[in-house]
Amino acid sequence: MTDPHSTDPAPHGPVAARHRRIGPGRTSPERHVSVVIVGAGFAGLGTAIRLLQEGYRDLLILERADEVGGTWRDNAYPGCACDVPSRLYSFSFAPNPTWSRRFAPQEEIEQYLKRCVDGYDLTPRLRLGCELQRATWAPGRLRWDLRTSTGPLTSPQAHLGTTVAGFPNLFLMAGPNTGVGHTSLIYMIESQINHLISCMRMMRDRGLGTVEVRAEAQHAHNTELQNRMAPTVWAAGGCSGWYQDRTGRITTIWPAPTWRFRHRTRAIAPKEYVLTASPHTPKRHISDKSGRAGADEVQLRS
Repeated sequence: MTDPHSTDPAPHGPVAARHRRIGPGRTSPERHVSVVIVGAGFAGLGTAIRLLQEGYRDLLILERADEVGGTWRDNAYPGCACDVPSRLYSFSFAPNPTWSRRFAPQEEIEQYLKRCVDGYDLTPRLRLGCELQRATWAPGRLRWDLRTSTGPLTSPQAHLGTTVAGFPNLFLMAGPNTGVGHTSLIYMIESQINHLISCMRMMRDRGLGTVEVRAEAQHAHNTELQNRMAPTVWAAGGCSGWYQDRTGRITTIWPAPTWRFRHRTRAIAPKEYVLTASPHTPKRHISDKSGRAGADEVQLRS
């Protein structure tokens, strides 16, 4: 959930975006937050670090648990460990040369994430024990109204596993069909983070208020995915499993080499998105900014 135009540092204490309520049933001072990240696992923490590196400092990370770590916090059974080589299971911008084993145990991975929090000074932007209950889009203000208590926000389909038609300025990390069965998910997450940053740069440079994938682009992407999935072992192996939803559709695994996902997410195709001007941005400012998207590719909404 993003607004690319604010650069103020995130305030301390319970905060909310403009005209939003954050906190377990309590009304907090109404303030604007440019980026809200839901979840403090690999995807959430990696996104926060990269946005900070790019200069987007007005952000918050909401985590319903009392500690960071995501799946590596929640799964601590005996023998729990990574199933890909440890050197592949860390951020490219924060390599860890001290893994004790080729397939690192759960506790080491959890500690690695905690070191990332400390090393990149994420603690002031973390809100632990804060679960997102409701997110409502306010079209007149081009903002998300957030309320936290219980109940996560979910969505079943996505374009490039990242954006969803009908949900402007919302980006999923490790979303549908970004899972891998042969290498590190961190590579896919970093590809999505780069895609998000490209979107935010485009919004900033063109004075956009929202970016929303077009439904037809999302449909075409998912149709292509399922067609590519059909001959794979995930779909044609004759077995059902967690890779499939109740209709038999594969919504978890990426069906091609991971470098193809990196290539697909490397650049933004403006024609695949509805680009809405910020209320304070003249139309000429948008249409003149880049040859990649002409004025006919930008829908201005009041």
